Amino acid sequence: MRSSFAGLNMAMRALMSQQQAIDVVNHNIGNANTEGFSRQTVRLSQTDPLTMTGINRGLSGQVSTGVQADTARRVRDSFIDLQISRETQTLGQHDLRQQVLGEVELAFNEPSDQAISAQLANFWNAWSSLSNTPESLASRKALEENTKTLTTSINQLYGQLTAIRRNLDDQIKFRVLDINNIAGKIAKLNGQITKIVGTGDQPKVLLDRRNLLLDELSRLSNIRYFTQDNGAVTVTIGGRALVMGEQAFAVSTVLNPSNNNLRDVVWEDDQSALPIDNGELQGILDTRDNVLATQIQKLDTLATSLRDAVNTAHAAGFGLNNSTNNPFFEGNGASDLRVAAVISQDLSNIAAATQINAPGDGSNALNILALQSALSIGGVNTIDDFYHSIITQLGVDSQQSGSIAANQTLLVGHLKTQRESVSGVSLDEEATNLVKFQHAYNAAARMMNVVDEMLDRIINGMGLVGRS
Repeated sequence: MRSSFAGLNMAMRALMSQQQAIDVVNHNIGNANTEGFSRQTVRLSQTDPLTMTGINRGLSGQVSTGVQADTARRVRDSFIDLQISRETQTLGQHDLRQQVLGEVELAFNEPSDQAISAQLANFWNAWSSLSNTPESLASRKALEENTKTLTTSINQLYGQLTAIRRNLDDQIKFRVLDINNIAGKIAKLNGQITKIVGTGDQPKVLLDRRNLLLDELSRLSNIRYFTQDNGAVTVTIGGRALVMGEQAFAVSTVLNPSNNNLRDVVWEDDQSALPIDNGELQGILDTRDNVLATQIQKLDTLATSLRDAVNTAHAAGFGLNNSTNNPFFEGNGASDLRVAAVISQDLSNIAAATQINAPGDGSNALNILALQSALSIGGVNTIDDFYHSIITQLGVDSQQSGSIAANQTLLVGHLKTQRESVSGVSLDEEATNLVKFQHAYNAAARMMNVVDEMLDRIINGMGLVGRS
């Protein structure tokens, strides 16, 4: 025969189970706005029944014993997490690339009166004016000033592009420090998580913290990760472990003499190259070594082509003082292109004529002006067209990166919304659960009072014969 105290035990289990469920609801509500928090649920289940033996066991041999609350479970969809990780890498790459290309567009400052395209037009117009009045010192001075404005703009643009490239190189160092820092934290969490998992518990808070770190790491580089049976996560880059168990393998940077002493990303232990193909690191490397390097090289080509074409034509002409074979430009390229000293010192050395002792001859100025439509670069581009192609390509690259970044932002946002629908806290749902568990708790408390009254009657009211 079952004990008279069995009902009291069942009521006590119900109280404790409903209290635990209410505590989890309270925890969820408290962390509704906590970044990376995964909501928790408690599954209530029946306790094991008792098997009664003997003739007095009743109609059933199985007697219910009540309810129990299983360990609170963390609600998370690992498949969505992996999708977010992969798409965040692409977002990181193109978001950074778009930012850098925006800086480059600001440096070119096209279209504007201060931009190189407008100054090239002023340069050619100055030669046109000089061809009409070759003996005029005012026309010669105007040509010198327009040329100085053009060369200074080319010098400044070259410096700005170089500075952006160097800044990107510095950012690589900081991104590498971030990767090592995050990897170290993940390795430490692995150690804590495996110990708790080994006891049969679920380290819910630690798992949330680790997922946040994995999201941060995904934006930086092309990581892959998987969870082992003991709860530890293994993180790889290009198939090689960055984090394995409680050990993190550091990455570092080395200067590359063949690339202007810019940094390469390598594994710290054996200095082998880190296989990067996505994330912010890839965005930095791509814009530094491809986009910016190409822009700088093209600007240098523009400057040297302008220098060589004008100098060749200028050297064949004669100045007001009959000087000849003088350069008009000096410098090695876009970084130091300038008006030749021989011109700045004496404007009479500007060779506007094709004949000696011909102060009114502007035919050589016309020859130089004709360079505006000459295919001076590679035999296929004029100087103006070549510069316009630089701007056009920059605009195309910027628009493409902007479109990809915008699409990836929407995609990652959609995936995060999906994850939030699974792991996020719905205050309405939690309020409903709170009322549900509260009513169950109150009913269990009432049941305990009823059982207590029954036991009081049995203990204190039965067996007293002859009393009213």
